[in-house]
Amino acid sequence: MLKSYQENINHISLNAKKFLVGNALQAFALGIYSLLFNLYLHEEGLTDIQIGQVLSKGGLGACLVALPAAYLLERFRVKHILIACLIGASLCCGLQPIFHNSLWPKILTFCFTMFTTTYTVSVAPFFMRNSGPRERVHLFSFSASLIMFSQLIAFYVGGFLPNFLKSVMHLDLTIAAYEYALYICCALTLLSLIPFFTIELKPIPKATGTFFNRLKNHNWRNISKLIIPRVFVGVGAGFTIPFLNLYLKKKFAMTTSEIGMSFALVQSFVFVGILASPFIVKKFNLLSCMVITSTLSIPFMFILALTQNIHFAIFAMVMRGMLMNMSAPVTSNFEMEMVGEHEQNMTTAISYMGWNAGWSVSAYYAGNIFERFGFETAFYASIFFYLLSIVSYVFFFRNHKGVKVELFKKSHNTQGRAA
Repeated sequence: MLKSYQENINHISLNAKKFLVGNALQAFALGIYSLLFNLYLHEEGLTDIQIGQVLSKGGLGACLVALPAAYLLERFRVKHILIACLIGASLCCGLQPIFHNSLWPKILTFCFTMFTTTYTVSVAPFFMRNSGPRERVHLFSFSASLIMFSQLIAFYVGGFLPNFLKSVMHLDLTIAAYEYALYICCALTLLSLIPFFTIELKPIPKATGTFFNRLKNHNWRNISKLIIPRVFVGVGAGFTIPFLNLYLKKKFAMTTSEIGMSFALVQSFVFVGILASPFIVKKFNLLSCMVITSTLSIPFMFILALTQNIHFAIFAMVMRGMLMNMSAPVTSNFEMEMVGEHEQNMTTAISYMGWNAGWSVSAYYAGNIFERFGFETAFYASIFFYLLSIVSYVFFFRNHKGVKVELFKKSHNTQGRAA
């Protein structure tokens, strides 16, 4: 496996390698931020409902900016877009601790996600333009695994960071330690700019006709089939995934450092799983890999909903995270392969918009569900929408070349071996 990666990574372009380094640094900063932000809001005294409302504004920002981001990618150099987005995201992160009323966290989260969404939308088209068919699957998977590894370290560091800052800086209040941790996230985001400054400028692809006229040439029926399952996944994720740190804190009374170590453990298995995904694709195919790994993650969601044992909960988080995230780079690759080159920017943007639209709606109501019905109900909702996504992929692409026979035959055999 490692030899195969080494051979394919040697063919990755210099621009793509620089992007990978910058992306890893940015993921490290974002990993610390994502671990601590909910806990920071909790320390600020916000209720679960209010935290859900803050997080939902991030999904709303992603929805609103996704299509303009695709337009920007056709008009401006990717390098300049990346630099501007990281500066904006860093500013939003650094301003969070300054404003303490209930409105500003929503505004800054909204803006922060707009910047990170524009950044994210550029990744898949950038890789498609800076790679060949030979190394492409490995590039997508290596990029995703590198992000997971960066976040693994970030979760471990982030878990201990507030207590470390509180001790070193002799802070009386825990909330102050969280605030300084967010300032560090701001600085780390700016640090990730360095590799992006060295990316070689390339000519912007010439676009013929107006933006809206070119949209008419897209295969919207095919794109819609790709987006609908992504919306279902986004809805399912929004009910639970952004709140896993609160789930561990409230249900099992875990400390911030214990939560960070738990998240790091999950990321370590996700890292291994994503590295292995190209070999699952090679044995089956892109769609089969997506369906099999997503389906196998469902039982572990049930464990998270039902268990009262912390060890079972951590085990279920590890397995669910590994299996569900194995399909992430494969899904991006699948979407790019299913559309024409002129449709890739728009497909990436709408896919991201659809995921975040679903995520925004479910995250908004998740806090209310937690307070009224408990975490269990939210996990059941996630399971339902994840299953809808899996069924949608099978239904829409069952006649896609090489999928109909292999999907059902090979996934059946895989389940038999797993049993």
